[in-house]
Amino acid sequence: DRTVPTAKETINFVFRIQGISLIEATHLIRYRGASFSADCSADKWHHRRDALIPNSIQNCSELYEKLQKNIEENKQIYCDLIDSGEVSISDARYILPRCLDTFYYMKMNLNDVVHFIRQRVDRQMQPETDNIIAYQMYLALLRTYPFINNLIDIDAQDKMYLKVVNEHGRMYIPEHKNDVFDWNRDNFMYPKKRSEMNGTDD
Repeated sequence: DRTVPTAKETINFVFRIQGISLIEATHLIRYRGASFSADCSADKWHHRRDALIPNSIQNCSELYEKLQKNIEENKQIYCDLIDSGEVSISDARYILPRCLDTFYYMKMNLNDVVHFIRQRVDRQMQPETDNIIAYQMYLALLRTYPFINNLIDIDAQDKMYLKVVNEHGRMYIPEHKNDVFDWNRDNFMYPKKRSEMNGTDD
């Protein structure tokens, strides 16, 4: 890497990212430094797939119970449409919830993997699922290329948060490591840290 500036661009990786919903998938494919292959949705029985629900929603017991019922009813309508013999499985999938389990393949060179991880470990701007995907990629890279440890600091200040919070508005109050600017709780959409947004149950 020190002698050939483009060396990291010659090492390619393909990650199978599973246990995600379409929410995570659509966020992943916003990264333009990668190419993707999707799980086909027209040739599989999606009513058998698990619904992936964030902990914060699961911690809203009454609403979570309503959501579970809604998802099961939705899956049943999906089955009824197919069983009617008048609606194809390709058309029936349009009524499925976006939270059902799926997977994507993601291909990147090492340079882009490092950039992606640095971007997605931002714990104040990126969704928690993006953080987890980035951590898993980081651990996989370390097993193969230990020198990566010197290229990525997962505990660094969240640069995207610090940029956006000053230019485009404020969502969460800063975590300790990002508390480097003057702020007032009233200036934030949520006067809490992202880590404190854990649902309504005590």
